[in-house]
Formats: sequence, structure tokens, C-alpha cells
Amino acid sequence: MHYVYLLESEVFVGQRYIGLTTDLRQRLRDHNAGKSSHTSKYGPWRLVTYVAFSDIENARAFERYLKSGSGHAFAKKRLWSSMATDRPVSFAPLYFPCSSRSWITFARPTRRSSIMPTRLLSLPA
Repeated sequence: MHYVYLLESEVFVGQRYIGLTTDLRQRLRDHNAGKSSHTSKYGPWRLVTYVAFSDIENARAFERYLKSGSGHAFAKKRLWSSMATDRPVSFAPLYFPCSSRSWITFARPTRRSSIMPTRLLSLPA
């Protein structure tokens, strides 16, 4: 599995990081140990949420999207802010009719369905 993850600094308010990995536990340890030049100054970090993908192409496309302007807006509205509440947030399918993207089917949080939780309380084994 490939994971797109969102980190937030525990010390520096507003410092956030979006990344891609196949091993969430080890990658979080690396960030907190200062092994990443982009995050070493702002640690320690906490994992806010992650999204799992079965193939690397879709994971890379989603990471790229989250780092774009519209992706920042989406993450701010749907991922960062929804994680501040303790209420469970679910995903419902959303279709993007854009053939240039490798990810056509995407997900958006809703409070009504319980297809897939955005907040996973434990890391994958």
C-alpha cells in the first residue's frame, strides 16, 4: 500500500506537511528524528490523517493535487479542519470528469454515510 499522509507540527502552529510513503510508522519516525530537510526545523510532528492507495500512480497524483492551489483549499476544508473535531467523518464517492488526471474517482467527506473513515486511530500494521 502507498499512503499520502498529512502531518502537523506539535510546536510550530500552522506548520504542515504532506507526503507519500509505503511505511507510515517509519516515515513519521524519520520526520521526528530530523532526517527530512523539509521538516527537520519544525518537529516534533503528529500524524493528522492518511489516505491509502493500492498503486503508486494514484498516490502520487493525489499528493500532487493536495500540494496544488485547489488541493490546498480542498485539504483545508475537508482534511485539516475536519480532523479538529472528534466527530467521525466519512467519505462518499465523487467523480471528477477530467480525463487528464490519473485519479478519476475521488472521495469527499460527508456526515451521512459511513463508507470509509478519514480519521484512522491506529496506523496500519
